[in-house]
Amino acid sequence: MNMTRKEIEAPPRSNGATTPHERAPKRMKNVPCFSPSCKIWIKKDPADMAALLVQCTDCGAICSFKLVSIKWITEWDIDIPEDWQFGQWDLVCLHPVSVPRPVLLCTACNLRVLLTPSFVLKGTRLTLDAIAFVILAKEVGGLKWRSLSKLFCSATERLAHSTLYMAVHKMGKLLGEQVKELSRHFATDLHVPVRNRCFAAPSALFRHTLERELGARFLIAPLLPFGAARFSRLFYQHIDNWSRTVTVWKKSLPRLYGPYHRRCARIAA
Repeated sequence: MNMTRKEIEAPPRSNGATTPHERAPKRMKNVPCFSPSCKIWIKKDPADMAALLVQCTDCGAICSFKLVSIKWITEWDIDIPEDWQFGQWDLVCLHPVSVPRPVLLCTACNLRVLLTPSFVLKGTRLTLDAIAFVILAKEVGGLKWRSLSKLFCSATERLAHSTLYMAVHKMGKLLGEQVKELSRHFATDLHVPVRNRCFAAPSALFRHTLERELGARFLIAPLLPFGAARFSRLFYQHIDNWSRTVTVWKKSLPRLYGPYHRRCARIAA
């Protein structure tokens, strides 16, 4: 039987069965992954990160993921000296870091997964560690927003003070909303930790701003009062616990202002 060139070059037809590699790729799923800090994450070998996912969430296969590619993002992380003492703000460095986000493929069902380390928060370019330390400097140290950017960033790589403000207040809004929900659920006042006398006097002029400032304090309230000699170690241990919470939480930072935001009245004239 004579066959055309097109029929000769066409692949043989199967009976309908396909192997995992022949199936159409699925939509990529974003999966949060716990990491104690940015410093530990960037030291990992990306080739070994497939082992961080033990079971596929779609098909249930065990140890079926392999590394396909890596996506890189830039986050701003904080460096604190081990012997840092309260008030040594000029020794702290806030700087950009290239963070790898592995893209994994399940060899059993073709599910593509993008790993997101827990210190990366959707809605800001600051890591969880950086936000927590900025809150400490602002709410305990009493520093001004413009001073924070000048003290922590270098002259060549500097974040706008508005970026720090937005990150802290977004975190404060998120935590404040969660505390309100828990307070209603358990019928008790959970705001006692943020009334610690170690905190500076609130500087907010508007009620919604004050609520966000108080909400941000929940991120560092368990650290107070702290011993100066062990602060760096205690700080990272504390953020380690928050990183585990964020991994399970799967929440992004909320927007501060909606499309129909109106100016609110001041707390006091």
